Amino acid sequence: MDEDFTIGIIKPNCFDKKEEIIKDIESRGFSIENKIEETFDKLDWETLYFEHKGKSHFDPLIEFMASGKCVVMKLKYKNGDTIKRWREEIGPTNAAKEKELSPNCLRAIYGDPEILRKNGFHGSDSKISAHYENILFFNHLKL
Repeated sequence: MDEDFTIGIIKPNCFDKKEEIIKDIESRGFSIENKIEETFDKLDWETLYFEHKGKSHFDPLIEFMASGKCVVMKLKYKNGDTIKRWREEIGPTNAAKEKELSPNCLRAIYGDPEILRKNGFHGSDSKISAHYENILFFNHLKL
């Protein structure tokens, strides 16, 4: 599990800007090792976000993520430590803090500052998560 990569997702609310976003991602030093553009079903998103099940934001998040196409990318950063670097580049999860704390982060530039789940991007939070998400999306694991 030493391979250095992360899974980045462009959420449905940013899909229309995907070409601009992908250029921006690459200009920040990331290479896209694998990519799919698809509308995933609710079960896929429930599988990805299983640790949030039972929380008040879970059902609205699942509905939103299944509402349109996403871009799922396997990313590598040119200087290593890809997970940490990607999470820095997408910025804080809380949309209200994005523009204040990280005005040049992807969420501040492209995300919806009014609705947390529409922050525009997902990023793996650990190597275990990155490997799990890689299997889920690129090997179409269905639980």
